[in-house]
Amino acid sequence: MIKTLLDWTSVAVAAGALMKLLPAIAALWTIAWLSISIWESKTMRGWCKRDKKPQVSAVETESVPLHVEGNDPPHGG
Repeated sequence: MIKTLLDWTSVAVAAGALMKLLPAIAALWTIAWLSISIWESKTMRGWCKRDKKPQVSAVETESVPLHVEGNDPPHGG
């Protein structure tokens, strides 16, 4: 929700800067914010092959033992 609010605020700041209601620094901030938002979007990550899904191979998952004999925890009682 906060990101959406900041996105719309940056669009409003850009519109104000284009109408010369705000200083040019606000326009630069808006351009930077929107550029980062676009670059980090799910679509751009997919296009640039920057998906954050970890790649786990079958060999790595098979090498982890689920149970080791002889290392049973002591029984209480």
